[in-house]
Amino acid sequence: MSVEATETTAPVYDLPDAWKGSAFLGGLRLACFVVMVMGLFAFYHGILLPFKLNRYTMCRRFHALFLKLLNVKLRVHGAPTDGQIMFVSNHTCPFDIPVIGSICTASFVAKSEMNGWPVINHMCDMQETIFIVRRAGHLREQQNDLQNAIDAGRSLIMFPEGTTGLGTDALPFNSSLFSIPMTPDNAKRLKVQPMVVTITEIAGIPVTPERREFCAWYRPEDDLANYAWKVMKVPSLTIDVTFFPAVDPRDYADRKALSRAMYDQIAGCIRQLNAEAVQKDSERKRIA
Repeated sequence: MSVEATETTAPVYDLPDAWKGSAFLGGLRLACFVVMVMGLFAFYHGILLPFKLNRYTMCRRFHALFLKLLNVKLRVHGAPTDGQIMFVSNHTCPFDIPVIGSICTASFVAKSEMNGWPVINHMCDMQETIFIVRRAGHLREQQNDLQNAIDAGRSLIMFPEGTTGLGTDALPFNSSLFSIPMTPDNAKRLKVQPMVVTITEIAGIPVTPERREFCAWYRPEDDLANYAWKVMKVPSLTIDVTFFPAVDPRDYADRKALSRAMYDQIAGCIRQLNAEAVQKDSERKRIA
């Protein structure tokens, strides 16, 4: 069962000149990223695994270094709650992953297709990602994997939209994911914390709803490599991360009520950020 929502399709927009970026800058960043990944794999297999070091500390530092490489300015509102948490986030593009991974010590819950992507699948393994098969017949196995992670004391990062969206609103939530914290044993130890990740500025220019087409990755035909290259070329990104207070799942009647409450907070925040972007862009044009 899903929460109903309709996401507005972005109209054609004029691409700001600054967003076209620099191929030289993109190439330099790509080369640095390749070196970073090679160093990460060497450290992981040569030092971290043999000496059983904390993999989450390594992953958080790698994500933070990657964001620095892209000249990303993070504006974090609120903070992750201490303890074992099920983080619930919106999802608009692949760069949500390093943003959240640089802040939260938790395992991602991702679509199973990612397990077949070269390089990325190894990085997922480092952060103990749990893969979800979005087909009937796999529910019990997936529930066991999620429960094993919870029993091991791990926090989880969920994307209940199930896919990436344009970012003008939240997509419908898959409420079945919220059955996890509703079991009596899990509800005693697992809190649920909604959060929102949004690219709000590119090269200092506000990302208004009609410009979200540029930074979202939501069409099935979109190529990940082309998208990443486009973003790597831009001078800078400003990304807002908003954490809402964690809630006790026992305060909700059932998973659908919990899903609706999380959806309302996340969707409301996205709409507010888009409205603020329109206002800031109007002020920028007036001053110019």
